[in-house]
Amino acid sequence: MTLELYSVDGVVVPAPLVSPGGKPATVARGFLQGTNWGAACGFAVGLAEGPVTYLDIADCRLTPGEERKFNITFSDTRFPAGTHEYRFIPE
Repeated sequence: MTLELYSVDGVVVPAPLVSPGGKPATVARGFLQGTNWGAACGFAVGLAEGPVTYLDIADCRLTPGEERKFNITFSDTRFPAGTHEYRFIPE
C-alpha cells in the first residue's frame, strides 16, 4: 500500500521548515509504502529544493483507506531539524 504525504506539523505540503544548518528546507512531496504485516514502512521524501531521501519507519502497519501520522526525525542534515509530525493519506 502507498500513502501520500499530506502535511507536516499540520501544514499542508509544501511545508517550509529549517535544516540543522539554518537553511530553508521545504518538504514538497513524500510517499509511505508498506503492508498490513506491521514490520516496517519505507518513507521517501523530497524537498522543493531538489534533495530526496529515504528512511524506514519501524512497527508500521498500513490498512487500506486509513491515514497515518508518525513523528519522524531525519538523520540527513539537508532535511528539517528536530522531530515533526508527518501525516499520510491514501492516494
